[in-house]
Amino acid sequence: MYSKELLKKRFADAGLELQLLPVPIGRGDVKEIFQMTIGRNNRRKNSPESFRIWPGHKNNRVEVLSVEPKLRQLTLLVHEPARTFTTRDWRGNETTHTTPGNKRHLLCGFDERNLFIAQLPNSATTVQDAHASLKSESVADAEKKRSGRTVRQGEWFFVETTLEEREAIERDSKNNIHKKVRIGAGGKPHVADEMVRLFGGTVYIRGKVRHPDHKTVHFSHWRRVIRNTELDARPAGVAWVD
Repeated sequence: MYSKELLKKRFADAGLELQLLPVPIGRGDVKEIFQMTIGRNNRRKNSPESFRIWPGHKNNRVEVLSVEPKLRQLTLLVHEPARTFTTRDWRGNETTHTTPGNKRHLLCGFDERNLFIAQLPNSATTVQDAHASLKSESVADAEKKRSGRTVRQGEWFFVETTLEEREAIERDSKNNIHKKVRIGAGGKPHVADEMVRLFGGTVYIRGKVRHPDHKTVHFSHWRRVIRNTELDARPAGVAWVD
């Protein structure tokens, strides 16, 4: 259900390198499971990255649906039957998993400095559809009102606030502003100069936001923080890369 030659060609059409692996990724009973990760071509920190795929069972469907060469991105469809499989860590501990059995759509490509894999919340044929599906309703509404109302850094959107919001933040946040705070979890977090949580948990940031894989952004006044709609659950078989 997949063509190794076509997969490599479609990744190349998007300006991306794909390595089809001769053996599965990781330990355990994973021979039939689709697996995907990102790795560097040698151990040097600045060496080029490439996508690496073990397609798994010959009946697994692994297909590039669309490519966007200018962005160096593509949409990938993965469909395999529900299968139970076992992974084993370096200590020998085994964990049982089950593939979901439904169609999974992934957005893969290059973003500023590094390659990434994002599991989409719903089906998306084109790269443009994939980008749209990663925007929450509030982000989409803000962009409709005025171009430039949102700024993205990785999985986070920073949405323009109204004058009324900013006045309320200044009034209610005097003792609640945190300095040099990470946004969200993860091994390489986004770090904001200033952060405050108000109005039932809504997060606002101000100043610079830094991340090693992205260009630093700077906001002179408060912006609302909204995460993209990327599914949090790691896809079965995919070594997550953010």
